[in-house]
Amino acid sequence: MKKIQEAFSLRESAQILGVNPVTIRRLIHKKALRAGKVGRDYRISKSDLNTYYQSKGGGKLFEDSEPAETRFVKVKATQEPAEILPAPKPKARPGGKKTKKGA
Repeated sequence: MKKIQEAFSLRESAQILGVNPVTIRRLIHKKALRAGKVGRDYRISKSDLNTYYQSKGGGKLFEDSEPAETRFVKVKATQEPAEILPAPKPKARPGGKKTKKGA
């Protein structure tokens, strides 16, 4: 009987998403990706990994996963697009280039 893995380590999760393990750790600390801490390592459930990936516009990560619940809201545009203004001119720095007095 084949064992189905339901939780992944930080390193395994990084390999699945194709990112550095430090990125996964940052996402966990920012609470963008749910994870549980077991000892000194994190464990990310298959469903949480899939939900995160789909929330970023990805498809299914795993063959047996259900599509994640989408949380997008349709919004109607009620205004005309804003006019694009030119960038402001930079201000002179105090203590900038000094000139010689009496020259």
